Parts: sequence; C-alpha cells; structure tokens
Amino acid sequence: MNREIQSRELSQTHSLAIVGLGPKGLYCLERLLAEFHARPLAHALHINVFNRSVHFGASPIYDPHQPEYILVNISIGEIDLWTASEPPIAAGRGPSFMTWYEQKFKPPTPLTGDEYLSRAVVGRYLMEGFQRLIEHLPQGVTVSCRVGEVLDILPEEPGYLLKFKTASGDREEIRADKILLATGHSQLTPGNEERRYQSFARRHTGADFIPFVYPVVESMGRISPRARVAMQGIGLTFIDAVLELTEGRGGRFTRAADGTLAYIAGGSEPQLILPFSRTGLPMTPKAFDLPAYLRPLSFFTPQ
Repeated sequence: MNREIQSRELSQTHSLAIVGLGPKGLYCLERLLAEFHARPLAHALHINVFNRSVHFGASPIYDPHQPEYILVNISIGEIDLWTASEPPIAAGRGPSFMTWYEQKFKPPTPLTGDEYLSRAVVGRYLMEGFQRLIEHLPQGVTVSCRVGEVLDILPEEPGYLLKFKTASGDREEIRADKILLATGHSQLTPGNEERRYQSFARRHTGADFIPFVYPVVESMGRISPRARVAMQGIGLTFIDAVLELTEGRGGRFTRAADGTLAYIAGGSEPQLILPFSRTGLPMTPKAFDLPAYLRPLSFFTPQ
C-alpha cells in the first residue's frame, strides 16, 4: 500500500518521515497536525509514515486481529487518543476510547472506566483515530502511508536517506529533512545468554528456544501440549504468553460465590509453566489513577 492523502499544495515542499505508526507515532502525528492547523505553514510539508503492517495507528501490539483474551494493561477510562492540549486538530477532538466503545458496541451494562478490554478492540479505536486525522489534514500537508521496513537511515545533506523494503520485497530510497523514530517494541540481537539457550535447544531433541513472544499465537504455537515451559521474565509479556497457553488453548477461569477463581483446563496446555527472573518477583502493578499524576510538559512544548 502506498496511499497518498493530500490537501492544497504550496510552492515549496519540506519532508518529514515518521518511522513506526503505532500509538506513540500516532500521538506525535496528532500533535503535529494540530500545530500545523493552528499555525499555517509557509511551505508545503510532505509526511511519509512507515509501518510494518497495514494497521496504521495500532502496531503489532494492538493488532486488531489478535485474540480477544489478550488484554490492555491499563483500565479503559485512561485510554484517550485525543488530548486536552491546545491547539485542537482540524477535525476537532474525537471520542475517548470508553465513549467510542459505548457508541460502537452498546454494552448491556454501563461501563465504569475500571474495565480491562482486549488490545484488539483498542487497535480498532486507534486505527479509526488515524483515519480521522488523514481525512482532515491542514492546508499544505500531504501524507503517504508506506507498508514495509526501514532498514537503514543515513545522513545525507541537507537531511537523511532512508533505505526501505516494501511489503512485496522491493527496495526504495526515500529522502527526508527530519525524522521521528517511534519504532516501539523490537527484537534484540542475541547476547551470550540467548546464544546459550539456542545451543541447548540444538543439542537436545524436542527442546526449543523462542526468543520473542510476539505475535503470541504464532510463537506459542510452537509449544506442544504437555510440554514443560520455562519463561524468563515475569512482566506483561509473560502474562500474554501464559494467556495464549491457557485461555488460548481452551482453558477458562470460573469465579466462585466468594470471589475466588478456579481454572478449568482445556486439555492442550503445557504440563508445567515455570517463570523465572532476576528478582523472582512479578513486576509492580499500576495501582494509581494515571490522570492524577499527569504533569505539564517540559519538552516538546509549542515554544
């Protein structure tokens, strides 16, 4: 896909590249477009946005096609693409996630804002927000959506040269005056510890080493029923992996009258899941109201 969205062009064009159009790249784009709407440009601006998938705004973490049991890690009352910051975008402020969800799905009971819903549905909200932005571009701004992978970035006066591989495998070179990197979660180059795990898996029949959990359905699909699984790290990624190996395999939780939970196995789960980490403890949960802790910006202000 190489989709171009245009508003009225000016005489000279500057260029900006945003590498990664998940939530962080989307938030940045929203604020940039708001500033350009409030302060008309002296020159035209062309923005290339690069994303590995067609889900602009969502990213792999909020893939709209992932299982419904993979949940967000904050309550829905805290999810809002549209900040209260000034200036507003040309289209005006859109709905918060909670309002959008109520309008879209009409839940049978009112939401409180304390619920935790699927990341897939949040991805749909973010993608619709992106569409709202590009349908109301400020005068003089054009946007191209490029699906693929940026392989390298080289300084080249007066800006930069991006080496890009399209989804079909073609190679392109694209120039930009300025670049914003919003690549989010990425895979690390294996270190000594990872290489030891890989070596162990090669030397032992039936053993496997999975270096990266995402996408969880494909990665965890390599684990056979009744396997013994050790997981390094007891954070949010661990929770996603365990959900895929339990609820994703037909298991379910039931709640007793006293509020306690019981797990009913589906029959295809691993025999054992053994989490370990440097501390041996799960990560500290978020136990506060996020909006109450927001502070005025010190950086990236209009000044």
